This record gives sequence, structure tokens and C-alpha cells, in this order.
Amino acid sequence: ILSDMAKNAFSDADVFSGVRAVPATQVVLMPMGGGLPLPDVGIERLTLLAGQPVVGSQLTFDVGAVNNASAATVRDLELEIDGQPVATPPVAVQLGASGSPDSHATAQLTCRPTQAGPHVFSVHIKDADDAMTWDNSRAIAVTIAQQIDALVVGPEPALRARSMSYFVMAALDP
Repeated sequence: ILSDMAKNAFSDADVFSGVRAVPATQVVLMPMGGGLPLPDVGIERLTLLAGQPVVGSQLTFDVGAVNNASAATVRDLELEIDGQPVATPPVAVQLGASGSPDSHATAQLTCRPTQAGPHVFSVHIKDADDAMTWDNSRAIAVTIAQQIDALVVGPEPALRARSMSYFVMAALDP
């Protein structure tokens, strides 16, 4: 739904009655009037790309960003755990103008969780000043397991190939 924001767009609420009945539908009003184009960069995805969710292991998150504005821009992405910034520098993404092949970009952000338990990992556009702030971040919940210290010992006199004991011995005596 597009509006020039010249009048209350919901004054004719009956127009939107059919939209209300559709599950998971969101109505977004965007200013469409004259003037300078408003910047709008959004985060379109955040996924755990690599790593085991265990304390001390490196996790790599894949982030997708999109530029919905008519001008190219560079934006910094910042990773947070439970609302606290991760102590790594932000990652810059360069985005072309909306509609161009390079209006979408991906970046990888990494961190090493230090505490076990359920955590919310989120990425947001640092210092975002754009038309739609609701798309400036994405979050996922990941349960981080405690590291388990273990030693695998094989009782057999000759190691079987591909057994756990075999790999431990190979690592200890290359």
C-alpha cells in the first residue's frame, strides 16, 4: 500500500478489511511524495552458516542486505549477542541502487560465544537513518552448549580403522 502521507491513510479502514483477514500480512506505509529519495537499506536474512554452537567455537553468520533506495550506499553491519555488541569491528557492505544487480549483498560475521544457554544473535545496520527502520535488523535464537571435556580410550590391543580410538591415536601420534 503506497501513500503520499497527505491524509490519514486509515481513515477509510473498510478498504483494508480484506487485508486484515489474511494471516501474516503486514501493511507498510511509505512516503511517496516529491522531494529527495529516502535512503532505505534492510537486512533480508540472517542464518548460521558454519560452526558448532558450543562455548568457545567460532560461529559464522551469513547476512543478506538489500538497498531499496535509488542511490548506491555503503553500510556497516554489527553483530550482537543478547543485545550486546560483539567485540569485533563492523563489516561494511557496498550496495548498488535499487533494481541494479548489485543492490543485494552478503556478508559473513563471526563470533565465539563465551556462555552456554539460549542466546539471541542479531545483526543490525549501524547508524541507520532510513525510511523503514523495521527492516534494519534480523535476529535468530541459538542454544549454545557447554564444552564437554572427554578422552576417548580404546580397550582393544589393535586399533580398528575409523573407530574413535583410531582418530584419537592418529591425532596424538601423527
